[in-house]
Amino acid sequence: MVPRLESPRFFDAFLVRTLAQARRYGRRAALLVVTPEPDENGRAALRRAALSLLGLLRDADVVTLQGEELLVLLPETDRLGALMLRERILRHLPEAVSLRIGSAAYPEDGVDAEGLVALARQRAAEPGQGAAAARELRSLGFWECLRRLLADGDLPRPALSAAAVRAAAREAILELCRASTVRGIAAVGCGGDEGGLLDALPAHRLSGRLFVARPDGAGPPHPSVTYVPVEEERLARFDFVLFLAGHSAYVLVRDAGENAPGVHAADPGLACLLISRFRDAYGLREGIG
Repeated sequence: MVPRLESPRFFDAFLVRTLAQARRYGRRAALLVVTPEPDENGRAALRRAALSLLGLLRDADVVTLQGEELLVLLPETDRLGALMLRERILRHLPEAVSLRIGSAAYPEDGVDAEGLVALARQRAAEPGQGAAAARELRSLGFWECLRRLLADGDLPRPALSAAAVRAAAREAILELCRASTVRGIAAVGCGGDEGGLLDALPAHRLSGRLFVARPDGAGPPHPSVTYVPVEEERLARFDFVLFLAGHSAYVLVRDAGENAPGVHAADPGLACLLISRFRDAYGLREGIG
């Protein structure tokens, strides 16, 4: 069953009731605020998107159009799930080029309805460090995204060593371990030379998912790791660490080679886009998002 546009009054009451149930039963909830770019194209796009968006949602989700804002309530969804939905909307709705989308989640970002809506609205109005790059990359495949990122003169280009990439990969794994109650997802490509970084994994399955790219797609078995067979020439060209969770995110990409220039950005939108493209490229549709 496809959800329908509800009245603002119904949405406000349902949001308060959903948060009350989340507090009482230890559940999660998230919301999106979709706003237009400040021009006539943006306002027209918002009205069209209000109907197109319904096809991307679950029947439990609730949507309303309040003035020049589209609000989407996502019961039983954490911030990671909201970020992944945001990425799907930006990719699949033609109107998305004229829209801005912010997200917030209970309890990571707040506990009351007014505060969560305000934060999602603020995030829609203030795109992150990698927002412009993400917009340019959205129609591209994963490896072309990496190539374009490294050619982007607007992002910082520090020199990064192979050791720095492995350290970032280890930190991503440790973040997944620390966040026992928050889902996370990470994709790592170090040319098949992880240097023992998987030793940081606990024996049990993590709340997150870890994808490790290897030329042969094989490695030490672990319930939290999915090994991904990736073309050897691509792993020889690029190193990457992509991490996204409800509490943090970062992207590290570099040309393979000692102290090669790279890109390092702590931007959830960019991390979400690149992880989504990686999953698309290798058919990794199960799990989060």
